[in-house]
Order: sequence, then structure tokens, then C-alpha cells
Amino acid sequence: MKKSMLVIIAAAIFLLLCFAAYEIKPYKERSSLVIENDSAHRVFMTAEVTGKDKIRLKFENKSDKTCMYGKPYSIEYYYHGNWYKVPFKKDAGIFTHEGILLGPAEEYAQKGNEDTMLENTNTMDVELSNMLGVLPNGHYRIVKDFSLMDGDGSTSDTFNLAAEFDLSGA
Repeated sequence: MKKSMLVIIAAAIFLLLCFAAYEIKPYKERSSLVIENDSAHRVFMTAEVTGKDKIRLKFENKSDKTCMYGKPYSIEYYYHGNWYKVPFKKDAGIFTHEGILLGPAEEYAQKGNEDTMLENTNTMDVELSNMLGVLPNGHYRIVKDFSLMDGDGSTSDTFNLAAEFDLSGA
């Protein structure tokens, strides 16, 4: 009886030590995305946490070209020196593919066909409740694709921007 009880206790301690040494990664897919330096393109994106499950993105185009972006984005979590993609809930990562235009900086702006000018700033709200599971407190970034357009409407350059933000329980 004593031997079997010692064996059970030893096995339990062994299992606890194995699980304690096992490091659980929060997300499986590590990001390999290279984020362009925004100052090279003079297009800027910032993220502000505006609620428990919401961030507001602010865009500003300071370049001499029209900029285009869309609704798609990805969220990444910073963990032990690496960025990991946060998965979407099933069917929540489906985006429409319209192009949203940001006009060039004010000093480069020209009136369009209807005597109007495109704004060079815009905002977009992102619901974090679309992500799989409850996001733990920590450091995150949102990543979006952008394009700079030539005067004829063709794409002259494409790049990615990231804006970092922190989530905390407070």
C-alpha cells in the first residue's frame, strides 16, 4: 500500500514538473511580415484603444500621391521577442475588398472632377471581438496593406504599415 502510494505521488510530481517546464505559445503562426518604415512613404497609421474590444485606427497621408487601403487587417501579439498572428473567429476574418482613398497631403492636393478634394486623413474602427478567444493583456500591433497611386490610377508602390497598441485589464 505504501509503495503504490509513493509511486502515485512520484508520478504526479513528475507530471507537474513536465507541465511546468512546457512553454505554451499563445498562437501557432509566427509572423514573417516585414513592415515598411512609414516615413519612407510618408503615410502614417496609429491605433488607439477606445473600448474593451475596440481600437480606432487613424490614417494620414503626407505624401504627394493618393493612397489606397482596404478593410482587411491582421492582429499580432508580441510574445518573448516575436510577433504571432492572432487568428480570427470562424467567418469573422472575411472582408469586403473596396478601396478607400486618402488624398495627398494638403500642399499637393488638386481638385477632382466635381471640384472636390480627397481628404488626406481618415479613421477606421476595428472590433477585437472578431479575434478567436479572449485576448490577454499585452502588446499588440495591427497590420494593413497600403498602395500609392500614380496620377493615372495605377499602383506605383505597395507596402504594409503596423500600429502598435497595448491591452490591459484596467
